[in-house]
Amino acid sequence: MSLISPIQTARISQSAAFMRMQTCFWWMATWLIGLFMQSAALAQTPPGVALPASLLGEGVQQVVSGTGHTCALTTAGAVKCWGWNVSGQLGNNSTTNSPVPVDVSGLSSGVFSVATGDSHTCAVTTGGAAKCWGWNALGQLGNNTTITSLTPVDVSGLVGVSALGARASHNCALTMTGAVKCWGSNAEGELGDNTSTSRHTPVDVIGLTSGVTSLAVGSFHNCAVTSGGAVKCWGLNNFGQMGNDSTAHSLTPGDVHGLGSGAAVVAAGNMHTCALTTAGGLKCWGSNEFGKLGNVNNTQFYIPVSVFVGQQLSFAPGYSGTPLNTWPVSSSMPLSAISSSPGYAPIYFGVWTPDTCSVVSNTLVPNPTAPAGSLCGVRAWRVGHDDGANGTTAAAPAQSRLLLLTGPASPTLGTLTPGDEQITVNWSPSPHAGVVITGYTATAYTTGSPPQAAGTCTTSATPPDLPATSCVITGLTNGTLYNITVETNTAIGVAGSVSGSTPIAPILSVSLSSNLPGGQVGQSYDASVAPIGGTAPYHFSITSGSLPTGLSAAMASDGNSILITGTPSQAQTATFTLSVSDSTVPEPGLMSKAGPTVTTVEQQYTITIAAAPPPALVGITPVPTMGQWGLLLMSVLLAAITTLGRRYRKL
Repeated sequence: MSLISPIQTARISQSAAFMRMQTCFWWMATWLIGLFMQSAALAQTPPGVALPASLLGEGVQQVVSGTGHTCALTTAGAVKCWGWNVSGQLGNNSTTNSPVPVDVSGLSSGVFSVATGDSHTCAVTTGGAAKCWGWNALGQLGNNTTITSLTPVDVSGLVGVSALGARASHNCALTMTGAVKCWGSNAEGELGDNTSTSRHTPVDVIGLTSGVTSLAVGSFHNCAVTSGGAVKCWGLNNFGQMGNDSTAHSLTPGDVHGLGSGAAVVAAGNMHTCALTTAGGLKCWGSNEFGKLGNVNNTQFYIPVSVFVGQQLSFAPGYSGTPLNTWPVSSSMPLSAISSSPGYAPIYFGVWTPDTCSVVSNTLVPNPTAPAGSLCGVRAWRVGHDDGANGTTAAAPAQSRLLLLTGPASPTLGTLTPGDEQITVNWSPSPHAGVVITGYTATAYTTGSPPQAAGTCTTSATPPDLPATSCVITGLTNGTLYNITVETNTAIGVAGSVSGSTPIAPILSVSLSSNLPGGQVGQSYDASVAPIGGTAPYHFSITSGSLPTGLSAAMASDGNSILITGTPSQAQTATFTLSVSDSTVPEPGLMSKAGPTVTTVEQQYTITIAAAPPPALVGITPVPTMGQWGLLLMSVLLAAITTLGRRYRKL
């Protein structure tokens, strides 16, 4: 069982904020909705009320108020109280009033939540026990006596408490098993035990001994939400606060009309009650003095009625999200507004300066005869509407804008070129219409609602020079769609603007190395192409040509490169085209993947395979040729003749 929703209902029933909903509905609605959404506002003081200086900086997590005293629970689990103390409701063992917080005796730590009645106070410890102190004439301390106590005493027989609420002179607790137990004053049957006898110790509420998920304690009536989403109330019903279409009191829990299921949380005030449905609707019933039921009248209702939820419009022509103060004479402007409330009621637009502008199909159209310098007044409004389970919404106050008509028209948007975390924007210049153009601003807006500016680039020039009509928007996120707008800047402010018709996304392009090494027939070849950019893993194909004979291409196991390997078997020059895509592009035969589909690149490669060199002759003695034998013989003969000649001369 959740320990949050029940506790928060008990807290809101005690807080000064919730009590003040009797005098101001909208203030009540803010706190009540914050309660139902488990807002931290429940643990704070009402708007405009400052905590005592001695509490500041101590990490206060809850503040509750009784008739004349206030208590706070710190983040350290301590309880401190201040104010009226005639019955010891401050718990500091005295009856002296205190204008500043004082420590509650014995509760300097270990407290989970605190609740205040008229002149008594109770707390739930982190161990699930309940302790009370202060006035006890009707047994509201739950310790089986009627003796007032100036310090905390244990509530008899109560264990496993997950939430506790205290009001005028009675208390109720929700246990971790989903049971509701009450004690104290019972004059109006607020204890739910089918009697009107006050009880000095906790008693079971008839029919609610299990299955309760939320509890609310009113001044003289109480309500609970069951695990099936039904709301049941008991006790005083003089203003219809039990929601059973009558004013008869009840000593036991009874069904609330129309809330037999679908309720999430309930909260009880003095003489009225409110519930939040699981569909997000807010319904109230009972006394409607000061409009506390929030349905735009003061009539009390004996059955739940839908609360009129307030709404506000955020209205600003164009993408900027802020009111524009200029507008070119020669261009139309789509109008848009966002409501703070859900529902299907349309938002309307109109003008109060019909001589200078008009609204046609939610588009602001200038009067072509209106001179530059004229004013156009445009407003947006939304009527109230009933969304069934989501409650009834009041009409939104009209939002008005006053625009100054300026001379230049909108530029003409040209090409948009995506790049790595950037978009290059090109446009044609605006007709100046007699007004000096000082520059242009290009802005990339997110495609969500409302759109947010993600990056800008500007051009500027000093007359008579003309500003450039191209710039680069950087700092964008690759793969994210953006709408591009170009505005014309003039000496008197922003003039015409133009927006792209189709969102565009920056991309991180893939690039490839420009060449591959050559090889040789019969020699092992091992080379790779490693793409740069894009998103790995990559995939590839050969779209034209072919690899050299004996070579093949395959993707590396990590998907980060293409491996070209093998042993060439033929001398040749082979040219082929390699197409590589990153993981944002679908691989052939697979379903398309998310992301931009433009990260594919093609590169032509040439690999030259050289022929093998002739084999070298090793270990063979050369044999002389016939010519070589002739020369040798002639040399021998010449040598012999020379020798014979020398001998003859000697003789």
